[in-house]
Amino acid sequence: MVIQPTGDIVSRESEDFRRLLLDLLNNGHKRIRFDLSKVRDIDAAALRVFVVFSDLIGRRFPDRRIEMIHTDRDIEILFRLTRLDRTYRIA
Repeated sequence: MVIQPTGDIVSRESEDFRRLLLDLLNNGHKRIRFDLSKVRDIDAAALRVFVVFSDLIGRRFPDRRIEMIHTDRDIEILFRLTRLDRTYRIA
């Protein structure tokens, strides 16, 4: 499953984003690729969504595979600083 958000993933969109990820999880998707080529910014609310999602999917599917592709350099650094790169493989 490939998810390709556009624009900024910020607090006003984070609830919709959270619902989308929960739907994927509830439908049994354990291999997810986030194509961030069209994302310019991610704020703290969206980072929390990524953290919670990684915890939920890890508990349900120990053999999960989640990747980030086509990330902006600043977003890649953000994921490394928050240690989300341990769960989300950055390609």
